[in-house]
Amino acid sequence: MQNSIRIKNSIASAPASVNCTSLQSLLCRAGSFYCNNFKKSLYSLLKQSLTCRKSRGAEVRAAGQNRIVKDMLNFFPVPSWLRTALLCTACIGLNMLCVLFFVATLHIPLFFDTIFTVAAVFYLGLVPALCVSVGYSLLNTLVWMLKGRAFDPLFSSYAVCGIFIVLITWLFARRRAEFRISPVVTALYLVLIATLSSASCIVSGGIIDYFHLTYYDVPDLMNPMKHFTQAFVHQRFSLFAACILAQTPVSFTDRLITTFAGYGAYRLAVRFLGEQGR
Repeated sequence: MQNSIRIKNSIASAPASVNCTSLQSLLCRAGSFYCNNFKKSLYSLLKQSLTCRKSRGAEVRAAGQNRIVKDMLNFFPVPSWLRTALLCTACIGLNMLCVLFFVATLHIPLFFDTIFTVAAVFYLGLVPALCVSVGYSLLNTLVWMLKGRAFDPLFSSYAVCGIFIVLITWLFARRRAEFRISPVVTALYLVLIATLSSASCIVSGGIIDYFHLTYYDVPDLMNPMKHFTQAFVHQRFSLFAACILAQTPVSFTDRLITTFAGYGAYRLAVRFLGEQGR
């Protein structure tokens, strides 16, 4: 009798012990799972907080540097017209430096003389940019004459190309808010500006080159267009058509580079000098 009772008790207690063991293992597994997830989430949160602190620190340092530059400029308050005149003078000088570096020193067969003219259109507006374009042309003519080069009455007529560049750029630059929609929209606008301004330079510059080659054979002024012109003339194109076609590769490449570079210079001016009221 006692043996049967013991057997029943052992049978009854066996499932309970098995259930207790399985429950404990499940609890242990769940605890380890949640513990590991908690460690991973805590690590990711710490990593994100450190990254945010670093980025905020960089932004604060950049903002502090920009504020220092703006405070230094505001420490000596000047009238707006004088500030505009100083910036126009700086743009003319920087255009001269670009030509001296890229054309005279590196001998790159492009112009590079309108980078800061484009920047002036975006930053200063239409009238100051026209002053920059005409002022650069007059200064370039004066430098040419002071160097004792051959006299060329049509040399300053290339200012027409700069005026067309300013007008076409201003037609789009006055909608500055649309340039900030997205980088793709900005790039499309700049490519459109470069295409239209290069077309105007191809036609106007080709006409000026035609009169140059017809009445004043000044070889130093024509490079590299003169080599292209001679190549088209050898292919039995008319001189006028050759002058127009010779402008195409150089003008389009130059306008594409200088338009993007000029917009980049404008963005730097906004960052360090603040937005210019127009």
